[in-house]
Amino acid sequence: MIKSSLSDWLEYQQGLNAIEIDLSLERVKKLFDKLDLKFPEKNVFLIAGTNGKGTTLALIENFLMLKGMKTGAYTSPHLIDYNERITIDKKKVSDEQLIESFEYIESIREDIPLTYFEFGTLAAFSLLSKHNCDAFLIEVGLGGRLDATNVIDSDVSIITNIDLDHQEWLGESIEEIAFEKAGIAKKNKPLIYGDNKAQSVVQEQARFKGSMLIARDKDFYIIEANNCFEWKGINHSIEKIKLPSHWASGEVNNLATALSALEASDAALLPTEKELNNALESFSLPGRFELIESKSRWILDVAHNPGAAKNFRDRLNTMKLETGNTMIISMMRDKNLKGLHWRFQRHGF
Repeated sequence: MIKSSLSDWLEYQQGLNAIEIDLSLERVKKLFDKLDLKFPEKNVFLIAGTNGKGTTLALIENFLMLKGMKTGAYTSPHLIDYNERITIDKKKVSDEQLIESFEYIESIREDIPLTYFEFGTLAAFSLLSKHNCDAFLIEVGLGGRLDATNVIDSDVSIITNIDLDHQEWLGESIEEIAFEKAGIAKKNKPLIYGDNKAQSVVQEQARFKGSMLIARDKDFYIIEANNCFEWKGINHSIEKIKLPSHWASGEVNNLATALSALEASDAALLPTEKELNNALESFSLPGRFELIESKSRWILDVAHNPGAAKNFRDRLNTMKLETGNTMIISMMRDKNLKGLHWRFQRHGF
């Protein structure tokens, strides 16, 4: 197949290992070891979780950039353009940069089969390593333990939360899913856990891996006081946090998790109260309760499982919505549509 454009390359990758997904790290690790990568000396964040990965990553990215740090990020999936997946200081890489990285991975992989995501992940690592970044922020694709991103030796591993999703790959119970996500824990490195579900499973995996677990409601907290919020970490705190009016508990916990990850990496990276509030005032992320005002008001959100739908509903509750609203849902056929629908019945959708 002649591959002259980005779309050609993406089509090619989709057919490399089309029969089945081999959830293992052996193939990816073999190629990863061939790459001549230049990672930051510290501040490499690996972020897993059922929901909130993108928001948590974006918050950390904002705070790092406030400190003058150059950031490289890898996220998935993309909303519109594949280029969204790899950014330097929030700016998308070009088609030419992606093609160059794809060509390099193709030149070294020989006959090793790769999935679409594995190929893209290796290309992303190769591309990011060329930019002399001060910090990397890497979003896990699926689960954690056997995800292609888990070949990196992260300085801080993060699990935002755990809920039911991708059960065909990760297991039918919260405990099974927790086991898979906790597989990103690294020896002698902190593991930040932003949920209180299945903490014993996450604790056991952290102990097995030799990682230091820093868990919400045990080691860090975010509490409401006098119409503001206060974050309390292990050794630091930030008071008088003014949250966006349409945030719900999911975003609040994501913020607490992001701040705790920064404290674990380097407390000097924590924003001041003023920096934090200024950042939150202008914080927005495409597809995360994104408000578009035109002839009508549109609210766009990527919620695709019952847990995310609950948080989306809670955010809707913060707004004074008129009756007669319409909800349009588009998702993959393997998603729990009934689980999402009942979350919104009270709103008359």
